[in-house]
Amino acid sequence: MTTDTIIARFENLPLTLSVELACAPMEVAALLGLKPGSVLKTSRPAGDHFDFTIGGVPAGQGELVVNGRALDLRITQWVE
Repeated sequence: MTTDTIIARFENLPLTLSVELACAPMEVAALLGLKPGSVLKTSRPAGDHFDFTIGGVPAGQGELVVNGRALDLRITQWVE
């Protein structure tokens, strides 16, 4: 069996791609004060690259782009 044949067997396997935008330390009191319209401040600058994982495994980096009313991820680098 060739490598291509083996890979082809898994092409339709569903995976989850996750993007972590930021981690923000917060006290319980601040968390309880959040309501619709609240803005969470992060230390990440606009235009920064974000790490993404596939199935929990680091896979690469990308940048967020606005696509109409959607927020999409443009892949800029794959982990080697």
